[in-house]
Amino acid sequence: MNSKNTNLDLSDFLERQVFPALWACLSTAFPEFGFRNKGNYWQATDETATRLLPGSPRPSRVYAYFNSPYGFTIQGGDFIPWLSYICGGITPRGKDFIAAVRTLADLAGICLPITDFTDEKFIISAAKELQHNLLEDFFSYTRKLLFSNTGKPAINYLKKRGFSIEEIENLELGFYPTIKDIKTFLLSKDYSADEIGYPAYEVENLAKPIGSAIIYDGRWENRLIGVWRSRTGRIINFWTRDLTNKTKEHEKYLMLKGGSKKPPFGIDKTQGKDLILVEGFLDVLSLNAFGIMDIVALGGASLSMDQIQTLEQTAIKSLTLNLDYDADKTCKHNLPRPNCLSISCNSTLAALEMLKNANFQVFVIAPKEMQVTNKTTNKEEKIDPDSFIRSQGVEKYKNLLANKIHAYRYKAQTLIEKHHSGTWTDSNKISLLDEAIEVASSIINKEVELDLFFWSEIFDVTKTDPSIVTDRLKVAKENKILEKERLAFQQLIIKADKTLKDYGPRATKSFLKEQLTELETENLNPVLPISQEIEAHTQLLSEWQGKEFIGLPQKSLPTLDKATLGLRGLMLLAAAPNVGKTALAVQFGVDIVENNVDTCFVFLSLEMNRWDILSRIKCRLAKLDWKTLVFGSQPDRGRGREAFYSSAEWKRLQEAEEKLVSLGKRIYILDEQNFPNPTIENVINQLNLIKSLTQTKKAFLLIDYLQVWPIPKTETSIRSELEADKWRIGAMKTLRDANRNDAILVISEARKPSNNDKVGWGGDLADIMGSARGSYTPDIVFILKPFNNEELSSIYSLGLKPSEDQLTLLKEKLRQQGLAHNKLIIAKGRDGVLRETINLSFWFRESSFTENFDE
Repeated sequence: MNSKNTNLDLSDFLERQVFPALWACLSTAFPEFGFRNKGNYWQATDETATRLLPGSPRPSRVYAYFNSPYGFTIQGGDFIPWLSYICGGITPRGKDFIAAVRTLADLAGICLPITDFTDEKFIISAAKELQHNLLEDFFSYTRKLLFSNTGKPAINYLKKRGFSIEEIENLELGFYPTIKDIKTFLLSKDYSADEIGYPAYEVENLAKPIGSAIIYDGRWENRLIGVWRSRTGRIINFWTRDLTNKTKEHEKYLMLKGGSKKPPFGIDKTQGKDLILVEGFLDVLSLNAFGIMDIVALGGASLSMDQIQTLEQTAIKSLTLNLDYDADKTCKHNLPRPNCLSISCNSTLAALEMLKNANFQVFVIAPKEMQVTNKTTNKEEKIDPDSFIRSQGVEKYKNLLANKIHAYRYKAQTLIEKHHSGTWTDSNKISLLDEAIEVASSIINKEVELDLFFWSEIFDVTKTDPSIVTDRLKVAKENKILEKERLAFQQLIIKADKTLKDYGPRATKSFLKEQLTELETENLNPVLPISQEIEAHTQLLSEWQGKEFIGLPQKSLPTLDKATLGLRGLMLLAAAPNVGKTALAVQFGVDIVENNVDTCFVFLSLEMNRWDILSRIKCRLAKLDWKTLVFGSQPDRGRGREAFYSSAEWKRLQEAEEKLVSLGKRIYILDEQNFPNPTIENVINQLNLIKSLTQTKKAFLLIDYLQVWPIPKTETSIRSELEADKWRIGAMKTLRDANRNDAILVISEARKPSNNDKVGWGGDLADIMGSARGSYTPDIVFILKPFNNEELSSIYSLGLKPSEDQLTLLKEKLRQQGLAHNKLIIAKGRDGVLRETINLSFWFRESSFTENFDE
């Protein structure tokens, strides 16, 4: 029996499921338009349908944009929601609303859950969609006015700012007329007086004043108006710009209340993971007009934590700050901006302070780069991005982006400038180091970036030995933690004292116990009911929807990719000696780098040296056996190196080396000579450094092998191999948890078998060396096994009971070919991993594995 969902919010259901699915299949959902997919938008091609739409009598151009999947746009300004379109142009209400939702869900191929619609839930859902439609209708009206005689003041203003009429037509801008005009229009669009003013109903979490905020703010009259959308394309705010230049500075731009809590302006238009952050709305629109789409604005004077959270949820890779540098403004210290280096006065430094621990990289376009000569005054002025790109050209601006500097480097340079007084003295060097330590101590888990960009600048100026700073920095960080704890306990004592006075000792004891537990776990994620975590979980899943792999595909063994959905998490590869486990793992790493441009391959070899590994990689890429690679195949007749190889071999070797020159920029091999102290902390730091140097987001880390991972001398409680193995597996888990984007493959030995050849080495999970944690902690466990006699007899048709001579002859033939047959068993896997056995051919002289049976 189907259970009914009484809590379904139809508006959220439309936004999260129906509209995205509908957008993906517009050509079949609405065949009358003849929609054709153009990438980020659909364009209608059937004039019969477009002629029937409101607006111009000529065939209208109709577009449905990816960042606004709720409806379609008619060239000229009208936005038609799909809910209205299927209801003959009228916004559905009451039971018509439920029917319309069901119709759109059917068209999108989405099943509407069985639901009992309570009055309260229905009112919330219907009211949300009504407001969305009202906002779109309102904005469409203002957009039409912009291109009429009424909107000429706004058009003239935009032209003075450097926008052409063609650019204006492609931007989401409008003109706000009078309050009376807006009221008249909305009433003509079938909205009631209640709907365009304060709603007659009041429900929780519903932005009830939106309609009235549009109508009743007389300050908006005769202004340029722009739309502010969420990441999913919903209108969440409007901004307006005064056209008279007679208003006060703080009223030049006006918005609906709550603008500071909104996501960055322009987030709905971004397409990549490397964004630019500017201050003003027109900066975004101007750069959009020049084809730079990955740009967002503060929409105000300062960055908010809500905006940072939105950027982190969007999973951006980097953010480049290009905030305004207005030379004519002064700060509270009476210094022209940006000469003042006080965080409270400099918008860039203030933003960097908030972003110092962000989980993405932050860069800055230095203020001096935005400086141009004023042709009228012949003086140097620092201008905003909009003015810069208009006066200097888009290519020069793109050059600035290419030469951006890391935020930590910029911070170091501002500190150096602050403390440098024409010459360096012992006193100002000490002052610089003191403040640099104070800054660095407040930055968490960014040691690699600090070393590369911050301390390198400081040490270069002060000529200081880095070891001098290390101990002081450690103490400063500990003091930060202690100060934070001291303040927390100070507040706790004040609250406890009040609780004691108001409720007595028993309640105070319970209160203190609860608060102390909270202080101990303050760095943990809060414990929430799943009803409050659904949105975060949906966002997590959205990263993978529509994709083929969750992890890293290597593609040379396609069955493996299909079974694992890409290599990911902590993986264990167990096998007997001399089966080829290292060769297989190295093949994975090289192929992952070739097929994943955002990934590096780091091989931590605890036994072999890196030159031997590099030889194996060359053998596989050049399709040469090891002996030929080392000795050559041709006699040397004094004609140089190429005489050692045939022309075909030499060509393959050259191609392999060229490939390694390219791919090798993202491949690192760590051995005893270049990485002699492989502790967990050192490996994590080295991995982060390599990812920073290669500008990659993910790493494939290979560790060969588990049983020789060094146990620190400080671990004195480890007295047996079993305890050592438990510790090692725990260490591997720590490596995995340090960065969940990385994939870690650990090679392990398998147990020696009994005399029963039917099972062979490493028959199942129990045969993996060490404790049970060795097989159950990893996310995926692979077992690599050679074929036994019965299996070889089967694939080479030797019969059910081949003689010893037949088997010996076959094995010798395979050995001469340099071929062995193995099977890769996926013995364990989580989250979509299939238990599979993959037959492999191992060309051991070339260190190469292929699928199935190559003869």
